[in-house]
Amino acid sequence: MTGYGFHPYPPYGGPAFGIPQATFIDINGADLGTVETSGNQYPAKTSAAMAAGTSARQWTFLDVGIATAPTGTASIGAFALYIDFSGYFGQSGYFDDLNLQVLGVRHAG
Repeated sequence: MTGYGFHPYPPYGGPAFGIPQATFIDINGADLGTVETSGNQYPAKTSAAMAAGTSARQWTFLDVGIATAPTGTASIGAFALYIDFSGYFGQSGYFDDLNLQVLGVRHAG
């Protein structure tokens, strides 16, 4: 999953950041994460964050990379999130041209 992130002003306080993420879901709706994130507290695979260290008023390329589906996957969840626990009103982030591409499908059996 790739795309671009933009924030009009540098985030103040924190945490405040934007990320695209991808994760795999089983038939019961449980979040399986990815093969690459197995065992992590947060199973979704994310790009680098659009945060205080990224340039404001400039589109930043974001890339989740390749996420491999674990056994038992029924679907994929792909999200663009802006998280702001700073307590400052009016901070925001924008996403554009998000692209999720299926690279190949292999079924066990």
